[in-house]
Amino acid sequence: MVFTILIHKNRALSTYLSTMNPQIKKHFAITVHYGDPAPTNRTVQSLLQNNDPPDFIIVINHGPTGLSLKTNPRLVQLNPPNNAGYAAGINMGLGVISTLQASPSDIITCLNNDVIVPRDTFTKLRQWWSDYPDNILLGLTVHQPNQPPQLSGQVNLLTGRCRLTNIALPTHQNRHLFTLPYIHGACFSAPLNLLLLNHGLPSEYFMYWEDVLFSQQTMRRHLPLRTASNITVIHDEESSDSAASTKKTYYLVRNGALFLERETFWPWRCYWWIANRLRYAYHRLRRRHPVVIQALRDAINRTTGPAPMPLSNY
Repeated sequence: MVFTILIHKNRALSTYLSTMNPQIKKHFAITVHYGDPAPTNRTVQSLLQNNDPPDFIIVINHGPTGLSLKTNPRLVQLNPPNNAGYAAGINMGLGVISTLQASPSDIITCLNNDVIVPRDTFTKLRQWWSDYPDNILLGLTVHQPNQPPQLSGQVNLLTGRCRLTNIALPTHQNRHLFTLPYIHGACFSAPLNLLLLNHGLPSEYFMYWEDVLFSQQTMRRHLPLRTASNITVIHDEESSDSAASTKKTYYLVRNGALFLERETFWPWRCYWWIANRLRYAYHRLRRRHPVVIQALRDAINRTTGPAPMPLSNY
């Protein structure tokens, strides 16, 4: 598979790389574009306009057409031929970073393409990682319109529901009987080494629940989750149309069922093995939500990746 990498060249770029102090952590930002280019353009502009912007911004273009991004020596755009999903896009960005003289201690910040980054965010991020130079998965404080600030999430293992909260995560997580913590997937930051230890982000879900699975994989390696209440981003999530809403329902239901049955502690795996099949039988009898029926059937069959058929045909 051949990817076309569009690097906005500048004569100063090679000099810029060669004169960097290797003792200073470089900061990279990765975002994955899909759909309307306007939010992606706003995200990229907010990154470039930071008081102390990331050294490189990698944009993975999963849209059907090219992005009209202004030329900038910090900006790298990758145009893969197919949409492989959000996590796979982030992993492609990690591949690009490997060509930019990155070291394991350099910091990678991954963010949705509808996140606005305030001007002081990367100044604070650089200071935070200077104070805590360890393998930590860091969640930032996410602001959304008409909602309280969101620092982290919790999965209720009894109901299977995820809930975003304003609860800061401690340095080390103890096992809780009924909940699992996770880092908000809209924007998080970690050393490259942590991402390499986890073999990148888990891409089998295609979209949704990757942040939950990635947080769980990080904790399994006895690496801590942390949140920064003083480092903020704005998640400018727009309302989706009916087709996008149907797709979202499918992936949320399927991936949630997969995670609960395969990635939780073994008593909960048994519980959710039974619960998923009861849920499937219930929805089959009701015959009211064909997308939910298909999502649960695919979870039971351990189907991952993109939906196996167009959702409009369900």
